[in-house]
Amino acid sequence: MASNDGPPRLYVSLALLPALVVAFAAYWYCCWLVVQGYPPLRIASLELAAVAVVALPAGVAVRRWTRQQHELHNDGLRKLPEPLDPRARDWIASALYGALVIPLSIGTLGVALTRVPIAVVAIAAFGGRAWRLVLVRRLPGLRSLTTIALSAAGLVVLATGPDATDTTVIALLLLAPMVRAAGGRAWDAISPSGRHKVAAIGWLTAAIVLQIAGLVRGEIFGDAPLRSTLAIAAPLCVLAGLALAAIARPAHRGVIGLSSAGTLLAVVLIGETWCGQTGATSTWIAAALVGIAILVEPPDLGDLKRL
Repeated sequence: MASNDGPPRLYVSLALLPALVVAFAAYWYCCWLVVQGYPPLRIASLELAAVAVVALPAGVAVRRWTRQQHELHNDGLRKLPEPLDPRARDWIASALYGALVIPLSIGTLGVALTRVPIAVVAIAAFGGRAWRLVLVRRLPGLRSLTTIALSAAGLVVLATGPDATDTTVIALLLLAPMVRAAGGRAWDAISPSGRHKVAAIGWLTAAIVLQIAGLVRGEIFGDAPLRSTLAIAAPLCVLAGLALAAIARPAHRGVIGLSSAGTLLAVVLIGETWCGQTGATSTWIAAALVGIAILVEPPDLGDLKRL
C-alpha cells in the first residue's frame, strides 16, 4: 500500500503555492484599502473585537463539549486534564500578550500603510520576520545566518532609498516580529498548555488597547469609500490561506513556506499597479534580496506556530 507521505503529497503542496500567494497578497491589498477610508488603529480594534466576540462563545461551547465527552469516557469525572482546561495563568498570559504584543504588530502595520508605500511595508515586514529565526532556534545554522544576512542587506538598501520616507515606522515594522517571537516564548513558558484555547482574551485586550491608542491619536471615523468597507473582510483571505496550508503534510511545510517569497513579489507588483505607487530601483533591489533570503530558508509552519 502506498504511503500518504510519498511524493504525490509534494505535488499537492506545490499546486497550492499559487493559491496561497493569491490569498495572502489579497490580504495585504485589503489592508491597504481599509486604511484608505478608515482610521487604522480604531478599525483594527473593531476587527479584533469582532473576532473575539465570535471566538469567546465558540471556545466555551468547545470546552463544554469536551467536558461532556470526558465525563462520558471517564465514569463521570468532571475535572479535565490541564491541557484541555485553561487555568487562570493561561488567561492572564493571553491578556498580557494581547496588551503588549498584538497592538504593536497590527497597529504598526495599519499606520505604516498610511505613511509609506505598501511595497516598503511588505519588505520591512518580511525582512523582519527572517530575524526571528534567532529567537526560534537557539543555534541558527549556516542557512539561517545567510537568511538573516540577506534580509539585513535588503533592509539597508530599503532604508537608504527614496521610498523609505518614515524611518520610525519602518523600524517598528522590523521590531514587531522580534517582539512577537519573544512574547510567544514568554507565553509558552507561562502557559505551556496551548495558546489557542485562550486566544480570544488576547484579541479582546488588544482591541481595547488599539481603540484607546486611536483615540489618543485623534482618529475619527468619516465617510469611507465602498471598497474600503468591503475590504474589512480581509481576515477571510488569511483564513483561506491557512486552510490551504493545513492541507499540506508536515514533510512539505517548507514548500508551503515558499509562498512568502511569492507573496512579497505580488505585493510589490500590487503597489506598482493597483495602488499607483511607483517604486524606486532600490525598493526592487531590497525586495529581491529579502525574497532570496526567504528562498534560502523559508519560514516553516512549525516555527510560525511557536511565534
